[in-house]
Amino acid sequence: TQMKNSWENIDKSRGDIPNAIKGILDEILKPKKAIFDWRGTIRQFTGAYSNDIYTKKLRRKYNKRFEEMPGLKIRNHKSLLCAVDTSGSVSKDEFIEFMREIDVIRRTGVSVIVVECDAYVDKEKGVYKFTGLSNLRDRTVTGGGGTSFDPPIEFLNEEANHYSALIYLTDGYAPCPQVKPRRPLMWVISQGGAAPENLKEQGFPGRIIRIPLEEKFN
Repeated sequence: TQMKNSWENIDKSRGDIPNAIKGILDEILKPKKAIFDWRGTIRQFTGAYSNDIYTKKLRRKYNKRFEEMPGLKIRNHKSLLCAVDTSGSVSKDEFIEFMREIDVIRRTGVSVIVVECDAYVDKEKGVYKFTGLSNLRDRTVTGGGGTSFDPPIEFLNEEANHYSALIYLTDGYAPCPQVKPRRPLMWVISQGGAAPENLKEQGFPGRIIRIPLEEKFN
């Protein structure tokens, strides 16, 4: 149907993401109001995959100081994987929108790994730990070509033990992915992107939300 094939008609010429982030750093660093309750959303969304907890016995002999603490709970926190659509259909403003949203997610206290993707993931240049917007100054953005949603999901599946979930920030203009994710998946659609209901109709796996303007997320 025309609705299902709308991604084919998107104007690919609108993609104007600069290769060097430093050229748009001032725009990225503008204050970002937290619209989503990301802390609560991530906790609910990742569920059992958020971390591994196990008990490790530290002392075999009796010690009065530790008589109420026979073992120590160790939390092995996993990272949240954030895929950023850097294909030719994504505009500079959408890319800025994505990166600022990721920074809001990071500020909830989770460890964030970013994977850039158009139709391909460059594992050497396009995957990095996100430590804040100002630290992006010297980064070069990978991508700029066509769009496939499968590579980041494949990357997630290959490294599933290291990640609690995948959040995919995109305009939504590409065919429904064929790869089934091994961890929870959430699609965050840009303000000018595809309608979430259309993606649901196509069978996109996981949860789908759109970045609102000022509305409070609930």
